[in-house]
Amino acid sequence: MKRIEKKVRGRAYLCLAVWLLGLFLPVSAQAAVFRDISYSWAKGQIQHLAALNLVEGYRGYFEPDRFLTRAELAKILIEINGRGKEVQSLQNVWGVFRDLSPKHWANGYILLAQEQGWVKGYPDGTFRPDQPVTRLELAYILSRLQPSDQDVPWWNLSFRDLGKIPEEALGVVANGVSKGWLQGYPDGTFRPHNKLTRAEAASVVYRFLADTGGLYDLVGTVTAYYPGESVTLKAGNKEVTLRLAHEALLPGGALYSGWYGGLVLDQQGRVLLAGPLQGVSAEVAVQRNNSSSSALTRDNDQYRLFNGQQEPSQAAPDPAVSLNITRREMGVDELLNLTGGATGLGETIAIIDTGVDAAHPDLQANIQGWPKIVDWRDVTEDGLVNLKELPADQGNVILDGQTLGVNSAWSKSGLWRGGWWQENGIDLDFNGTGDDRWPVLVADSNKKGIYDTVWIDTNHNGDFRDETPLKVFASNRSVLKLGQGEKKRGVVLAELASDGSSLRLGFDGSGHGTHVAGIAAASGQVNGVAPGARLLVIKAVDSRGRSDTSKLAQAINLAARLGAKIVNLSIGIQSENGRSSINRLLKNLSDQYGIIFVVAAGNNGPGLSTITMPADTAGVISVGAYISPAMWLQDYGYKVNSDTLWFFSSRGPRKDGLALPTVVAPGSAVSTIPGGGYELSEGTSMAAPHVAGAIAVLRQGAKAKGLPATPELIRRALIRGAVPINGYSEVEQGAGKVNLVKSWLVLKQLQTPPPMLVSINGYDFESLAGLYGREFRPLVLDLKITNIDSQNWQMRFESNISGTIMSQNYLLLPSLTSRTLPLHFNLPAEPGLYTYHLQGYAGPNPEPAVDLLTTYISPEKWQTDGTIKRWQKEDNAQAGQSKRYFLRVEEGSSKLRIRLQVEGGQGRTRLHLFDPQGREVDPDLTAFAGVNPDGQNRLEVSKEVLNPQAGTWEVVAYTSATLANYQLTESRYSLQAELESGTATSKPEGELLVTVFRAEQGTMVAVRWPDGRPYNGMILIDSDLLQVTSGRVYLWPKQTLNPGY
Repeated sequence: MKRIEKKVRGRAYLCLAVWLLGLFLPVSAQAAVFRDISYSWAKGQIQHLAALNLVEGYRGYFEPDRFLTRAELAKILIEINGRGKEVQSLQNVWGVFRDLSPKHWANGYILLAQEQGWVKGYPDGTFRPDQPVTRLELAYILSRLQPSDQDVPWWNLSFRDLGKIPEEALGVVANGVSKGWLQGYPDGTFRPHNKLTRAEAASVVYRFLADTGGLYDLVGTVTAYYPGESVTLKAGNKEVTLRLAHEALLPGGALYSGWYGGLVLDQQGRVLLAGPLQGVSAEVAVQRNNSSSSALTRDNDQYRLFNGQQEPSQAAPDPAVSLNITRREMGVDELLNLTGGATGLGETIAIIDTGVDAAHPDLQANIQGWPKIVDWRDVTEDGLVNLKELPADQGNVILDGQTLGVNSAWSKSGLWRGGWWQENGIDLDFNGTGDDRWPVLVADSNKKGIYDTVWIDTNHNGDFRDETPLKVFASNRSVLKLGQGEKKRGVVLAELASDGSSLRLGFDGSGHGTHVAGIAAASGQVNGVAPGARLLVIKAVDSRGRSDTSKLAQAINLAARLGAKIVNLSIGIQSENGRSSINRLLKNLSDQYGIIFVVAAGNNGPGLSTITMPADTAGVISVGAYISPAMWLQDYGYKVNSDTLWFFSSRGPRKDGLALPTVVAPGSAVSTIPGGGYELSEGTSMAAPHVAGAIAVLRQGAKAKGLPATPELIRRALIRGAVPINGYSEVEQGAGKVNLVKSWLVLKQLQTPPPMLVSINGYDFESLAGLYGREFRPLVLDLKITNIDSQNWQMRFESNISGTIMSQNYLLLPSLTSRTLPLHFNLPAEPGLYTYHLQGYAGPNPEPAVDLLTTYISPEKWQTDGTIKRWQKEDNAQAGQSKRYFLRVEEGSSKLRIRLQVEGGQGRTRLHLFDPQGREVDPDLTAFAGVNPDGQNRLEVSKEVLNPQAGTWEVVAYTSATLANYQLTESRYSLQAELESGTATSKPEGELLVTVFRAEQGTMVAVRWPDGRPYNGMILIDSDLLQVTSGRVYLWPKQTLNPGY
């Protein structure tokens, strides 16, 4: 047995296969003694079930010969399955049976049992709750609770009254008999229509528990026994002392040193019953229990832009062609025809970035001639100029000793103010230096004391009278052109304090924002995705690419106040798993104002869980980057045969399992830059505005057709219409590459599903984003679903996880009520990355109201060689493709070394290495192994980490897009890894007694504290995640614990 870790404490429910057919309500915490079972043939079984708290009597009597009603049976099924707390949520709901109403005491139990598929009604629509249960009905229930994998031959049945069993029920009876759960009478009959007694039901439950490992809570060898007080036993490698309950049932009335067997314990850890193990094997582990909670950290509060890195282009991209290709890749022109000419008219896209060059010819007007930029705001200090009062002298003003010419008529008050605008290392006027500064003058030209006009001495001639006056951009859209010859940068007045104390000049000193804006909505020599859309420019990032949370929040709030419905954010910072103030702000504004936020996923790839914030916000459209063969050839001159993700594109999922990115879009293009020119750039920053423009087109088309276009509907339409790229998983590419034609067709018929919240009992957060099994393999979990709608809904669940077993496919969810859906997983052991969906549909709505992504990583297998573990792999990849491999590093390892080799010039591949947190080791790109432009072949590249963090590491091999230049169609490479052991330094946090009972039809894991009390919550056994309730969790027949336990 290996490492056992406590995951998260919390309330949970027993899973379906735990208790098939228990009896009655849980009772006292001591061994029950019934007055009327002394001569019962089922005495021992009844006593054992009483010790397990599964049966109770009536005033000291068990009444073994009394018949059981169908209503009582439904209650038995629910209580023993641990689902009793859900009954109240269904008690007052009208069900499907016409003879059952909320007034019946068992209404909730019956509806829940029917929902599970355990009980059914009659053809006339009745349930007949007070009718006794027959033995044949019991056989059917057993077959529904645990169906057989294969047909059991009924002809092996030898009952004398076989003819009384209906032909269609023979296989059902044979199934129960073959498993030992059903038995006949001593006279050789089965008596299918006999009514079921309480003693018979107890006997069936006992046999089932024995066959699934559920009879005991602990096993051990007695080392000391103190009658009436306590017993000490060796459980695994630990000696524990447990108190004896009053009237504990012990074999022969006592225990003795050396006795080995099983114990039933109560909630206080006292021994209620001891007995021999029969037909079951048991293993006990006592292990230190290390906390598996992870802290979220970030390096600083500095946001950054997302320009990618790529081998040099070997083409001379044509500005007019590049964006035409990306538009074609997304189906923009086809959508234009389908929508009757939608180009984004009437839509405004907010570009929160480094600013936008307002002088660029392609950003002057939309296709109808309306001004392209509706407003230009700045929340940075980049263009901040502090002003002071200037002395005047005969038509001049004096600024720090310099005399500057003015027109006295410009100022109503005659009180001038001015200051200096400095480049601060950024060459704004394209003269080759970054240390220029210009005199700035402000005046109150319209109303005395209200400053409203600005002049800048751009030619340094000491005279403002030959300069173009600027007013706040929103008032008259005046633009100053600063530069040399034809290369001029647009400068606007973004803000001017009315008292003349300061102003902000708006400009794009980086070029990033202008490039982004051109992709989204340029109209001119290049046409963006939505040339009819207009732009709201908000500068939140300075010319050096810096911003912070407060500036970003200010910019986002400003966009909302100014009425933007589409906001593009091509910036980000290290993820906080969706829990930052910016994440909350985006969600709140989207809900309140109907804003669609489009956010670049980040350029931290190709490792998993590298999505940045705020792209990690649930409900936004996070965009990764891909590139097509046509884009490769046109913009870079490389011949690549298939669509590929850009290697730098950040991958999902979020560390809590949220499915990210949403979609991928073209991540490179030639677009507008300051100075009136064009430039090729790549990055998820370029992918996001492709989608922002696409949304503008979709919204215009939807409005024209009278269709709703809420943020959620647009997001779903993009997801449903996306086309997956072959060779990539969902956590790498989201739903796939944007296809606007398909999204438009989907949008025309989409229905918004009712709101649901999803969580897992035992986790410390209210809403579950997904499951990410990087450091664990989910085995048994309870999914909690809350209907926050005002209407009751019948939920239907589907899963594409072939190894997932749901206890039920339907769930009745009353309004404002929570229900539990138990899940059992049987995930692959073969190394690799696996993604699956569990989806829940409300009523007839075809859109899932619940969509839970499960991401599971099965690591590669090490080969042990003394103190060193080794792994190797030979593989191949086509141009531009990435392949990933996962290696689990144990606590206390001293060194991890990865080598990638390409022999004989058979390819060109480089190496990336990511730690368990998704951070790249030495993020500077390694050289390529294999062929190189200098004609020299490099055999090997490698990375080495001392004292590597324990957990699952990711190795990514990226193959160059330039293979065709070397007459290669693929790259063949080999990977070798070595892991050297060291000294483990984990800190213990308590102990748990974990007993695994393996029986013929299942496995039960019992988890107790050393004093015998039951454990509740999540645990990791080796790397398997299980949810434990009252000290127990059952695995279904096909489920197994990881090898080594």
